[in-house]
Amino acid sequence: MQFMFRSTPQGFFSELEYKVQKISVENITTFNEELNDGVNDGVNDGVNDGVKIIYKLIQSSPGINTTQILKEIEVSKRTLERWIRELRKRNIIEFKGAPKTGGYYIVSKNPIKN
Repeated sequence: MQFMFRSTPQGFFSELEYKVQKISVENITTFNEELNDGVNDGVNDGVNDGVKIIYKLIQSSPGINTTQILKEIEVSKRTLERWIRELRKRNIIEFKGAPKTGGYYIVSKNPIKN
């Protein structure tokens, strides 16, 4: 974009010139893929680290419940629920007992890799 200004006998004249730029879809796609990879890697690393922490807590204290886990680590209840859901989805842990008094136990023969 270019702005031009010049004086005239009646006052002044201004002109704004805009040149259309061509952008290839391939460049945009590549940029978006690189951006998404970086964001996803950061998010996934955080989730995977959290899942490993929960796994180790349950492994060291079978029957531990969410209230006890929340006292051990400083994360929101929502985050803890997401990590537990991931472990349950992968059939690594299970909940045994009544909702108020039960807890989580390791059931997978394949532990999470460090």
